[in-house]
Amino acid sequence: MTQLFRRMFTLPFAFVALLGPYTTPAQSHEVWLEPQIYQVEAGQDVDIRIRNGQRFSGISLPWFERNIGAVAVLEQGTPRPITGRLGDDPAIRLAQPAPGLAVVGYQSAGDTLTYTDAAKFAAFAEEKDLGDLVQAHAARGLPDTGFQERYWRYSKTYVAVAPMGDVAPGFDAGFGYETEFFLRTNPYQGGAAPLLDIELRYANQPRADAQIEVFAKAPDGTLTIDRLRTDAQGRAQLRAQRGFVYLLDAVVMRPLPGNEGPVWESLWASATFFVP
Repeated sequence: MTQLFRRMFTLPFAFVALLGPYTTPAQSHEVWLEPQIYQVEAGQDVDIRIRNGQRFSGISLPWFERNIGAVAVLEQGTPRPITGRLGDDPAIRLAQPAPGLAVVGYQSAGDTLTYTDAAKFAAFAEEKDLGDLVQAHAARGLPDTGFQERYWRYSKTYVAVAPMGDVAPGFDAGFGYETEFFLRTNPYQGGAAPLLDIELRYANQPRADAQIEVFAKAPDGTLTIDRLRTDAQGRAQLRAQRGFVYLLDAVVMRPLPGNEGPVWESLWASATFFVP
């Protein structure tokens, strides 16, 4: 089972450094947190990679201050900041977390991209269910190409600090991100395969009628992709399977004033967890 949580390869540090910004939404790349292992004994450190890719597979990103806004861990609802060292890969080390449920959050520094292909903008809007984005773009009199977008990433992961098979008590109090997933059900609660209550928030309010992409990785590595939709309270339910690792992803796109510099701003929320 442990092999499920270990990356089979990493790119050389020098190559990653050449990549510059972590990701480009025009390519619909997700960013997520991937612990080396999702359930540990008390007193153990947990190494966590920042991943960038598609279909729950991607490169590991080292710690670069210019790309990181903040990293923290919630232990029993209390936040504690986490700092890293330049070039560390895995980028995040959770040092001896307290027993129970540990929720780690990562906020990227803002960055921009330039669209050189109108078709990529349209495909991104369709994949992430961003509504009539292309029409809204045209209605603003913006060009088909050469325009900029600013983007931010808000990623969380859930680690159980308890012996394998034991319950890891705790709850998700949230980090106050601009957009954020909340697991209202602890996936390490034990018992039968859980029906997880998920909440998606934006601007500190429930985000209603929004798409959530669900990537589910089985113990043998098989990947399935599904989509949920939030209700009026910003909630959706996921019938989770034991032994699976999950990635949740949702994107907000909002206009920025003017027609120079970035004209759109995307906010990406993600969450990863294991169901033992």
